[in-house]
Amino acid sequence: MTKTDNLTSMKIVAGPMKTATTWIHEYLESRGDICLPSGTKETFYFDRNFEQGFDWYKDHFNNCADKPKIEVAPSYFHCENVPQRIKEKLGTTHIVFILRDPIERTFSHYLHMLRYGKTTDNLKKAIQAHPEILNASKYHAVINAWKSVFGAENISILYFENLLKDQERFTHELCLTLSLEYVEPVSIEGESVNSRQKCLHPALAFVVRKLADQLRKRRLYSIVNFLKATGLKSLIFGGKPDKLPKLSEEEAAWLYSELVEDIEKFIVNANFDINLWREYNKASREISKI
Repeated sequence: MTKTDNLTSMKIVAGPMKTATTWIHEYLESRGDICLPSGTKETFYFDRNFEQGFDWYKDHFNNCADKPKIEVAPSYFHCENVPQRIKEKLGTTHIVFILRDPIERTFSHYLHMLRYGKTTDNLKKAIQAHPEILNASKYHAVINAWKSVFGAENISILYFENLLKDQERFTHELCLTLSLEYVEPVSIEGESVNSRQKCLHPALAFVVRKLADQLRKRRLYSIVNFLKATGLKSLIFGGKPDKLPKLSEEEAAWLYSELVEDIEKFIVNANFDINLWREYNKASREISKI
């Protein structure tokens, strides 16, 4: 097993996408006492950039001193090779998942793909072309795969709806889970308003994403951040929020039929109260900034 002493205490919030991971990252960053990847929110090392080598990943945490080291990486959740790669490089680390009503999360993931020009299809066609949109909501199957690598004792689960219900209590739970001293959250914006806008130029967005990926591989995050701050983003994501589709009852029923078997297994195995999702699914449709 290849490990490094300065990363053996690393903890990873491994998603999935659209479960308040931006809020969590910004909260941890606002504290000032947490070591996060330098220059970027996500390294994408264990899924997209593994070929860059472990030294490339370690360099993101060179200036940590004795601060707790955490990466918030929502794209790791559903990627098949990621658990074993983390185990190989970091050892038996602590993994945290933030779960959200799977139907709401799936549709939010789909909207994310629309916003960034990764698809222009309707929901069903988009899932056929990008099955990860749906697969990342199969919590029972995915978490069991992680448990087989790390053991259930090293997996923690928090719930998106609890953040909507009581931010202070959720933050206490997050800090306890990450073995951190509680620090009250300040006002956090979450994702910018542009994230709620529809991509106007998918072809241009594709080119920009490819460029950004290459810059990230070279750790040229300052250029990526500069491009984000320019008018280029407004040009690409200039649509109005009301142009984005809303989840129809028919689509919700179809998503449920696709996910029901996994949902039922998750409820039983996690001893989960489904009413938490039922109570807040409407609210979570209306809150797109988190």
